[in-house]
Amino acid sequence: MTKINRFLEHGDPSQDFVAVAIYKSRATEQKNLKPYRYFTQSDQLIRIYLDELPPAPPDQFVMGILAMIAAKQADALEQAKAMVPRIKSSKLPKKFVRKLLELIETVIVHQFPDLSREEIEKMIEVTDFRQTRVFKDAFVEGKEKGLEKGLEKGREAVALNMLDKKHPIAEIAELTGLTLAQVRKLVKNPK
Repeated sequence: MTKINRFLEHGDPSQDFVAVAIYKSRATEQKNLKPYRYFTQSDQLIRIYLDELPPAPPDQFVMGILAMIAAKQADALEQAKAMVPRIKSSKLPKKFVRKLLELIETVIVHQFPDLSREEIEKMIEVTDFRQTRVFKDAFVEGKEKGLEKGLEKGREAVALNMLDKKHPIAEIAELTGLTLAQVRKLVKNPK
């Protein structure tokens, strides 16, 4: 509900809208809906419970993917295995096919978080997982975390050098961007 209000604040608040809230099941919906009754009792909010959807027809790929999200691991995998070849052989635009395959891969990654890229590729018969948005996003995130860690180590090295030269802790914190607590920790446990 907050996101709807934020959207309206930043957009045109006078525009008409319909919001869709998608839940895995009724059990995952928040319990106390009373504060939101103005939405829940209006025709501006549609609530969908994935486990209550009727089976998707074979050509309704988006509905099939939604069902896959709510499915148990083994069922989701079987659905993905059956859907991928149908999507690949469909007459849909290539860009849309690629997006559908990425969405399926995302669902499978979430269903099987402990599997490697190669295992997921093999399981759902996609050619190159490295080209998916999930992989690219994870790669960028990994690079950013590595960069942050490297910068942190660099700041610590500079701080240690300044400590050796007897600079005041407050000055070291100010110049390196470390907190006072981090500098004090370096005083106690130089690395």
